[in-house]
Amino acid sequence: MLTAARHVRRLACVTLLAMVVSTNALANFTCEGLVTYFGVTPDGGVNVGINGYGMWSICNVTTTFVGNGGRTYSPESCRAWYAAILAAKKTEAPILFYFESSANTANGPECTALGHWVVPNPSPYFLVIK
Repeated sequence: MLTAARHVRRLACVTLLAMVVSTNALANFTCEGLVTYFGVTPDGGVNVGINGYGMWSICNVTTTFVGNGGRTYSPESCRAWYAAILAAKKTEAPILFYFESSANTANGPECTALGHWVVPNPSPYFLVIK
């Protein structure tokens, strides 16, 4: 039986492997920083805040989640993101979200413009633990 810490490490490793083999490694804009808030709602919604850019609802660990722009997140992929973000929060490692847009910036005004306590528009398509 896996302990909770081993389970989180295993999910984080799977997430990192998936990120390495992803074909969507190029982004239009990115938002990077330390996880300042990380929470889960009673129905499984995952919420994260980085660098004060806002609180974003990014996926759901129990049901399929459709983000803005039609991006679909399965519960399995959400659990992998959850594990990766939890590991980053625990180790104080920065995370980096990638978003599709005509902008080509890093930590620019687009990050703040995504809003607070919202499903960001556009929804992120890639996550990296730095």
